[in-house]
Amino acid sequence: SASHELRSIQAIAKAKISGLNFPLFTLVDFRGFRISGSAWLQLDTLLYGSNQAGVTPVRGGQLGGHNGRNTDDAELNEKMKALGHKLNLKGHIAGGDREAKKFCKFIYGPLDMEVYKGKDSLYYVVDSARLFPPAAPESVVVGVLIECEDSPNHPILEVELDRFSLQKSILKLLFQRSGRVDGESRGQGWQGIKLDGETTIYFEKSERVNIRASKFAGIPISGDCVVVKGVEGVIWYNLLRRELVEQNKEPLSSDAFSTFGFHGRIVNNMQVKQATMRLTDEIIPRFVDELRGKTEEGGIVVVMGGLKKLMHQRGINMRYLGKIWTHLGSFNNPHIYIRNIILIEMITRVAKNSLKTELRKIIDLPSNSPSALNASASDKKDKIIDTGRLEAKYTVISFFNLMLGNSNASRFFWTVTIKILLILKYSSFGLNFCNHIEGNYDLRTELNRYALFQALQMSCGVEFEEKCNERMRRDSLEFESDHPLWVEDLMSIRPRVKPMIPEDVFYKKLLSLICSPQEPLSLSTCVSIQASTSNESALEALSLQKRVHYALLESFP
Repeated sequence: SASHELRSIQAIAKAKISGLNFPLFTLVDFRGFRISGSAWLQLDTLLYGSNQAGVTPVRGGQLGGHNGRNTDDAELNEKMKALGHKLNLKGHIAGGDREAKKFCKFIYGPLDMEVYKGKDSLYYVVDSARLFPPAAPESVVVGVLIECEDSPNHPILEVELDRFSLQKSILKLLFQRSGRVDGESRGQGWQGIKLDGETTIYFEKSERVNIRASKFAGIPISGDCVVVKGVEGVIWYNLLRRELVEQNKEPLSSDAFSTFGFHGRIVNNMQVKQATMRLTDEIIPRFVDELRGKTEEGGIVVVMGGLKKLMHQRGINMRYLGKIWTHLGSFNNPHIYIRNIILIEMITRVAKNSLKTELRKIIDLPSNSPSALNASASDKKDKIIDTGRLEAKYTVISFFNLMLGNSNASRFFWTVTIKILLILKYSSFGLNFCNHIEGNYDLRTELNRYALFQALQMSCGVEFEEKCNERMRRDSLEFESDHPLWVEDLMSIRPRVKPMIPEDVFYKKLLSLICSPQEPLSLSTCVSIQASTSNESALEALSLQKRVHYALLESFP
């Protein structure tokens, strides 16, 4: 994915391998879409890797293994070897015929990462998203069983399913619950529908309408149903972090668990599996002890916005938030403040994705649409009305009212929908939600809603008027209204930019290309320029983080 590409480029930049270059790269999130921007490179010849996922011959590396002769470009091979050693990536045999090892190449990094010689005779690394190894995939995936019951108090159940025969295990569960032995006995069978790119709902065809599942899915669902998410292709996007790989005792193969790494797969896969187990069984429990203040070094201070950095420093992916939250214990314990920070972080992440899905549905509407006709005077000042922008405003307000208001739709969201979303995203990575999934349990009772309001703004790239923020902070009764927020309260929907943020030598080199070569820049000058260009956005982000932090502190005297 684009975010993996950005992290990989940052890692290559930090490695500082002389003569190994990469494109400038940035990500922009706006109105539900993610755009990746890259410098235009004038590439000439592929010298390393495969640009057809191994279908075409692998270029570069060493023929037949690490003792084989260098091919294509010996200088580049040495640079890639240096990169592998710097990032603790294992050289491995990739590509070619599975039976005829002599046609394979010994390379560092993933097979589908490419290195070209540009028309300027420099080496450029591209398509580096899979630079780091995948986490070892679990054989069990956690899904959600929504039974066809009218009672709102009926629980939502977590079910463990076999990842490698998922459909079979789901059908077995549904048929057992309906009293069938198989799908061909009585009844009308089953159906599977994709709700989005990752989420699929499987349900029994019957005359009984599953009201809760229908509301969640937005389409008619009958009988008992099972919802699953993110089952296919996990090795392509559930990757280990650079910090974990660099700290591992032995180097790890980027092509572990993939068909690209067929040769040596038993050893390479086992090494990655051991690294994943070290993360889940040693590093995460130790981090939880740090949060509790039970280590020899004492505890660590966590503020909203700082948790992500603390986790990443230890090589912990954000997908393990649920495991950390579970390890901290029940709500009625001394660590409730930290648990609330984690819970708000998890909720904002799944809620942000829901908002993105709704924003992507927006299209430019005719000027006689309801939104255009109801536009404010400020929106109509231009001759051409941006109806997409207006619809985005209404969509954002509806979303925030759903999250923060007290309408019937909000109550259903907090008693059913949010629990399903949290289970689907985090339970396969250690979240144990069993004590909080009763049908009538409202998760809002555990949260400071003003802190959630601030966190949602920060996560979604949305900013409300200062007087609106102050009103919501002062009067908690605002959250008891069906619609606490109005379009007039919304100040802006801004693009969220993730820059590459190069470091010292690279940034100095970048600026020297922009400025006159007769005026060489000192490192201190570069740092001051970087600070001046990012100071405003950094202060805005810091201000929002402080609001969330103080709101949480106010709720725990």
